[in-house]
This record gives sequence, structure tokens and C-alpha cells, in this order.
Amino acid sequence: TFDDFGGWLWTLDFGDIGREYDALREGAGMWDVYALNKWHVTGPDAQAALQRGFTNNLATQQVGQVRYGAFVDDSGLLLDEGTIYRREDGSYFAFTNTDTFDAFVRGHSPDANVTLVNRLHEMPLVSVQGPRSREILQSLSDFDFAALGYFRFAEPVTVAGIDVFLSRTGFSGEL
Repeated sequence: TFDDFGGWLWTLDFGDIGREYDALREGAGMWDVYALNKWHVTGPDAQAALQRGFTNNLATQQVGQVRYGAFVDDSGLLLDEGTIYRREDGSYFAFTNTDTFDAFVRGHSPDANVTLVNRLHEMPLVSVQGPRSREILQSLSDFDFAALGYFRFAEPVTVAGIDVFLSRTGFSGEL
């Protein structure tokens, strides 16, 4: 079953919700999450601009680490939620649900020296989760998936002959 999500066909279920749940909790599931907005954030004020309105602490974030949190307005009202990735080159990725994240950051930090580029169409996203996900992905790569910590990422990683941006984040409570 699909539904419209901002002009994208978004999977709601695969027909049998019980079997879908069992597959994810006992095996693995794969989900096309292409429509998630992926922002490349650069500039000397990138961290400070991202921190304004984000509820998790970016000051202690390490390179290669992912922080999950809420994006809130000045009164604390939840506007979106997402993940922020600290990259080795000093830039960040911010993955959000809404396509107005640049306006959100500019509204909180209007004078910041920061550039935000939505890389939605350059970074398709496939989520593979479940207790067998590591085993399945490991069969397609020389990368040591067991070494990647929770809420960490690596780039580039070759999977099935394709260089990918790989993160170990997930909503299922499984790998």
C-alpha cells in the first residue's frame, strides 16, 4: 500500500503487517527512503547554525558520529526530527523529513556563514534493517560491518560494486 508523501510514493505496508513485522524482527527488511531530505551543510559557522534549534549537543559530536534529535522553534515546539552527521572534512549532513530545512537554519542563524544544499536527488537512500542485515550486507562488501558502531557512519564504502555513504542508524531497534 502506498500513499503520497510530498509528491513521492511512500510505502505504508507490504500487505501483511504481521509478516512484515516478523521479517524485520527475525530476518531483515529493506525500505526505499529516497524521499528523506539530505542536506550538505558547509561553512565556518555550520556547527553553530545547526545547533540553534537542534535539541542534541553537537559540540561533543565526533567525526563519523551521528546525532539524532528534534528541530524546534524558539518556544520549543517540535517542527521536525532528524539526524546530523559530522564529516571528516568539517562539513555536515543533516537528514530531515521536510524540504524547508534551509529556511529553518537561516531563520535561527540569519547571519551565519553557512551553505545548505539539498542533495535529495544525488543521494538515494535504502534502509536495510533487522538482525540479518549485517550478514546480508557483509556478503556484498569487503567493509567490516561489525566494526561500525551504533549511530556511526563511514564513507565511501563499496557495497555490491557501488560506493555508498553508509550509516548505522535505524528506527526498528535492530541492526
